[in-house]
Amino acid sequence: MSKDSNRRRQQAYRERLRAEGLVKREVWIRQEHVHVLSRVEKLLRKPNAHPFIQALKGVSTAMSAISPASLHERLTSSQLALSGRYSFSLIEGGEPVILAVAHDFGDVNVFIAITGEIAIVQATLFPVAQVTDTARLNDQILRTEKLFDLANISIDTHPDGTEFYVIYGALRATSSLEDIEFEIDTLAHNAVNAAAAYREFIKPLS
Repeated sequence: MSKDSNRRRQQAYRERLRAEGLVKREVWIRQEHVHVLSRVEKLLRKPNAHPFIQALKGVSTAMSAISPASLHERLTSSQLALSGRYSFSLIEGGEPVILAVAHDFGDVNVFIAITGEIAIVQATLFPVAQVTDTARLNDQILRTEKLFDLANISIDTHPDGTEFYVIYGALRATSSLEDIEFEIDTLAHNAVNAAAAYREFIKPLS
């Protein structure tokens, strides 16, 4: 078969697919998933999608419905809120976040942000400027961070350039309300414990 004939066949094939209402999309995947993509592509060409595709569409819809506002609404009727242990407020802005105030732990502020599929739960520990010996503190953190369940410690820079040590955890934004409550409560508890554990490295405010 000549190259010209092959080109015409390919063109006719594409026109037939377009006539059926199909669109072309280029994707990049790992080599070992090629056979899976081929099967999914065939399912996606059918007008009445396979239950598997419908399930994926359901997950996508659920993900698109998760926002700081919707999560805040759920948290205000959660057990943490109804018990009076926490109060929740939505902080509007370019990237809205939820502020959870943990009254059991001396009004520790915990912030919840939605980033794509992930909910990040974070609390500030102390300013870097207050640390007497950052090398020793960082060494101690690396040795003891595993003691704080579901949490990590890092340094964040605020918009004004001020740096703070923070403790944070993450979970899927579509997690159950109970799991999100547990993450928030655990993070607040960890924030108190971490601040106490590293107190020797922090100089008092003048």
